Amino acid sequence: MLRRKSKTNQIQRNTFHQKNLRFESFENLPIMDNPNIYENLNNQMRAKIKKILNEHRFHWRANGTDSLLDIGFGPGDITVDTLLPLLPHNFERLVGVDISNEMVKHARRKYSCARVSFHQLDIGKKIDDQAFNGIAPFDHITSFYCLHYVKNLSVAFENMHKLLKTGGDILILHIAQAVSFRIYKRLSQKDQWKKYMFDLDSNVPAADDVDQQIIEFKNMFRRIGFSHCRIDATNETYTFDNKVLFKRKKFIILLPSVAYYGTIFFPEFYKSVNPFTHRMSAEDQNAFIEDFYLEALDFGLALDDANHPACRMSNRHVDFVIYLKN
Repeated sequence: MLRRKSKTNQIQRNTFHQKNLRFESFENLPIMDNPNIYENLNNQMRAKIKKILNEHRFHWRANGTDSLLDIGFGPGDITVDTLLPLLPHNFERLVGVDISNEMVKHARRKYSCARVSFHQLDIGKKIDDQAFNGIAPFDHITSFYCLHYVKNLSVAFENMHKLLKTGGDILILHIAQAVSFRIYKRLSQKDQWKKYMFDLDSNVPAADDVDQQIIEFKNMFRRIGFSHCRIDATNETYTFDNKVLFKRKKFIILLPSVAYYGTIFFPEFYKSVNPFTHRMSAEDQNAFIEDFYLEALDFGLALDDANHPACRMSNRHVDFVIYLKN
């Protein structure tokens, strides 16, 4: 069960308050726009993506002149370090698109090279209305841990259908269900936070049931016109020993999909992926993240240790690996 209330959780809550660990302000960090934080803390994301790519082999063109579009590239490191080495040596082009102008500027500055380019694009808006309109279609499209942020998935996949050549294929790694999504839903019911979370339904999957989501996805793919689709659901659990970080008064870093830890304070990274805190004052931002952490204890994301309560964290979620052909 995802829900777990116990005496252990109460001990963890008390310990949290007794230590009086307060969150630092992070009001100057732009929402989901900090490429340096992303880049320094995506090792586990990188490992999962490499695993998926090793299990799925793209069918390259006979002459090797393939083109690939990576949607939601973030800072650009995975696009260049993980996708680029897979392409045939004489590939035509590798293009990354992201909604964040900060990410685009960072990737262009650090990762642009011959036949590799980065552009700004909101995949959730009709491509006919954007500057990216008119670009030649691609042989392959990828997107990893991005589409759960897209408000209109139907438009997003319609755009991908337009951007894909006949016979081309798409590989998606998508977060279908996560305990973090349930925490968001609980927080949105509180008077203190509901005014900031008015668009909750646009930021978490409408259906929490995995089987229902698969049915809805397949119906959408048939309607759009994809000739083939396959959806594999994988259960993921990540558990981390956080003793050293807590001794240094640093915090576990929670993503809606995967848990990470590193050398920056939890609030700084959390804001970079949270769709609500940018609407809040600095004081409310800190209170919201503390509330999120305490809810995480109730959901069993903190695991008890006799000597160091709440020093280990886990996060459980379901990913969809989606494969489509045009």
